Amino acid sequence: MDASDFAVGGVLYQNEVHDGVEIERPVAFAGRKYKPAELNYSIREKELLAILFGLRTWRVYLLDRPFVVETDHRSLETVFKQKSISRRIARWYDELAEYQFQIRYIKGAENSVADGISRRPDFMTSAEPVTLAAISTRQQVRQRVDASLSSTVAGAVRRYDEDDTAKALLRLLDPGYSAKKGESTPLAAPRLTSWLTPIRLITSTELLEHVCEEFHDSPVYGHPGIDRTCRLIDEHYYWPCMFSDITKYVKGCETCARTKARHERPPGLLNSHDIPPLAMDFITGLSTTSRNYDSVMIVIDHLTKRTHLVVGKGTDTAIDMAVRFHKEIFRLAKYRNAKFTSSFWKKLCEMLGVQQKMTTAFRPQGDGISERLRAYSNADSEDWDDHLSLAEFAYNARYQSSISMSPFEADIGYILQTPATIHLPSNVGKTGQPDHFEFIVKQADTLAKGRRSIAVAQDRMAKYYNANRKPHKLNVSDEVFLSDQHISARHLGTTKKKLGARWISPFEITETIGRDYYKLRLHPKLRIH
Repeated sequence: MDASDFAVGGVLYQNEVHDGVEIERPVAFAGRKYKPAELNYSIREKELLAILFGLRTWRVYLLDRPFVVETDHRSLETVFKQKSISRRIARWYDELAEYQFQIRYIKGAENSVADGISRRPDFMTSAEPVTLAAISTRQQVRQRVDASLSSTVAGAVRRYDEDDTAKALLRLLDPGYSAKKGESTPLAAPRLTSWLTPIRLITSTELLEHVCEEFHDSPVYGHPGIDRTCRLIDEHYYWPCMFSDITKYVKGCETCARTKARHERPPGLLNSHDIPPLAMDFITGLSTTSRNYDSVMIVIDHLTKRTHLVVGKGTDTAIDMAVRFHKEIFRLAKYRNAKFTSSFWKKLCEMLGVQQKMTTAFRPQGDGISERLRAYSNADSEDWDDHLSLAEFAYNARYQSSISMSPFEADIGYILQTPATIHLPSNVGKTGQPDHFEFIVKQADTLAKGRRSIAVAQDRMAKYYNANRKPHKLNVSDEVFLSDQHISARHLGTTKKKLGARWISPFEITETIGRDYYKLRLHPKLRIH
């Protein structure tokens, strides 16, 4: 016996011995759907109800003789041995006690007959009968398609007598025509051969845009790529230079430009900047130390790679940082930090004659050294500020491939000894302090070597970077798309960006900043950048 979510079912077998082998022969099948109240029974009660249904149905066969009831619900094997049972099962005990049977568990795969009966589709409860009907007949669909394409086809046929290419091809198709020696056939191109569609329309140049629109912009095709669009059109139409025309049309599709991801090489080559004397960045959000420090200001000399780490607080203002910082005139390459963009800092730089150079938004590569130093300060302990000087020393004593030496050697002219090297025989007795003339000459050579190494490193980086990029040139008044990758849905006037356009546009270029950065005229409601 078996029970499903909406019915019970079972089969009555009789054992028969044939040639010493016991074989089960089916005698009867039975099943019914639940009553409304029975739909609320527990799974165990439904399975026991299936057994009770079988006993009631085949009472005349089962009464006064022993038999076995097989079920795929294991808990029913001990249903008569449990001390605590529901009232419903207790009421069924009196009726079940009339029979001499044993409940045996079998796997669901072995109970396939009863399982199939309990899942008959006609036992399923349905609110109302469902009537199925065709939305449109094939003839109706054909009439709609013919009506939409009739103008294109008729226009192409009407221009056969006017188009030189069509007239030449039709002349070749004349049954009485025989090709002369040396005369070529324009249809010999393998790409244009269509075995599936033997009849293809010869389209004039006046209708090619409409044909491309039918096979590319139509919702039936869903803006396919260049190759798929060419295959679709090539099966039904032909005109000279059709591949280049289709390619131009697909590349100029505004919907594709807005919604599809870019698979070609991104534009913009790597442009190495002049070496600025200093660069600055902040690492914030660190765990607060016992002295209430939770941030680090990083100051880097790009020529020597010498780095200085200054502890700070997240509440520090531009005035606090100006007091901590070196009071000298310098040219500064700065990261886009709120402390740098404050009005006080701008006024201070104007008074000191400092030239500010902000890196591009969402472009941490603009000051990669400052970004890489985050690995030294991402500590969770409360005493990380005590180890900051060691992190600074470790970085400055480490060999830098871009300058072919350590920052200490490039800055002070000699290599500082560490606890691991100071006791070595080669370093015993060395003071590391040459005379002033020797220091000046050596320092000039060191800095010149550093500049050459930086130039080589920049060229090497540009070589690998530009291998996957392509050059581009945009001018003022050109219109471009803007990626929405770093624009929140709130600024776009929507709640979700999942199915939205990948690119918003078009926006006019109002100013060229450097070689690869541009200022756009945005919509007044789009308060970004």
